[in-house]
Formats: sequence, C-alpha cells, structure tokens
Amino acid sequence: MARIELLEVFALPDSTMFTEEISAVIGALDYFLESKELKGTVILTGRREEMEPRTIFRINIEEPTVVNCKDNTDDLAEAMVEDSLNQKTITPLSKSRIVEKKRFHNTKCMILPNTDGQFFCSCSIDRREYIDEILRIIGRTLVNLSPGDEELRDNYEGLFAPELEENWKLEVEVDKMFANTSQESPVEEIQDWKQWWLENGPMEFFFEEG
Repeated sequence: MARIELLEVFALPDSTMFTEEISAVIGALDYFLESKELKGTVILTGRREEMEPRTIFRINIEEPTVVNCKDNTDDLAEAMVEDSLNQKTITPLSKSRIVEKKRFHNTKCMILPNTDGQFFCSCSIDRREYIDEILRIIGRTLVNLSPGDEELRDNYEGLFAPELEENWKLEVEVDKMFANTSQESPVEEIQDWKQWWLENGPMEFFFEEG
C-alpha cells in the first residue's frame, strides 16, 4: 500500500499556492495510490511569470528507492525538475509537455502552463508504468482547483491521449471528487478545500497571489 511522506510543503507566501490547495493535491494522490505498491519521489514546483520558481511540495511515496546502480528517486526527481526549469532557453514554456531523458531513469517531468505561470511536476518511481498516472492525477486535480482557468485545462488536455480509456476513466474519477459544491468527497482534504473555497473564493487562477 502506498503511503505518502511529506518532506517539504511550502504554502503562500513561501510558494504560489494556499495550504488548502496543496493538501487537496496530496490528498487526491494518496487516495488513488492507496492500493498501489510503489516507491519514489514527487516534486511540484510553480513559477509565476517573470519570477523565480518556488517549490510547492516534495513528497515520498513510501520512501525513495534506488532505480539504477547509482541514483535514487529523490536525487533523480530533483535533477529532472531543475533540468526542466532550464528548458526555457530551448523551448518556449507556453506549451505543455512531458520531459523525459534517458539519463533520468524512471523519471519524467510534466510542464503545465496556466494563465499566469507554469507548474513543473517531477515524478521518479520504481515502477515506471505508474508515472503517467501520477502526473495525470496531479494535473487533473490542479485543473479542478482552478475551474476558471481555460488555459490550464487546455494545456492539461493536450498532454495525454483522450481516446485511451485509462486516461479518461481516471480523469472522470478525479472530476467526480470535485463535482458539486457540497462537502461530500471520498478525500477529506478535498472536502476541506471545498468549504474553504466557498468561504474565501471564488479564486479562479493560480499565481494571482504570491
């Protein structure tokens, strides 16, 4: 059973997201990975336009693990997100994409622009077949947390082939957790976010503050 260990969490003003939003992302990931046997590291970073990137959270799924003869998932996830942050000199960051390089074994980074900035989600785990699933869960959760950001939604939907059943079924499941304004949700952190959002929102766009 996968268990998430919080290594670092930075909420506003130290990053670009509120505590309730960060908790909802981590809670959704924990919910979907509950029955999966895997180990690794996930790092979410945000960058507001024209500003320096800031780490939002860094977590272990169960624990970091060695995935080749010398590198573990913690180091690989960190190196991949740094490499992806530097890609602005190569490719414009106005386009969403999945970064994958041979030297970063079992590791990918999702670059997901929105209206006011970009998200970078680096995932390094011991079972490669789950990497895209983790990135989809986090990306789709971010879409639901910012329902008015059409650019974020469009960029996310351009990343994964919608015709594949495993893609749209997972997205439907994530969407259901946010489907109504009541507090009913299988994820406690999403229930808490809904209440917070109703009391403080609507906050439609990430990076508007911080």
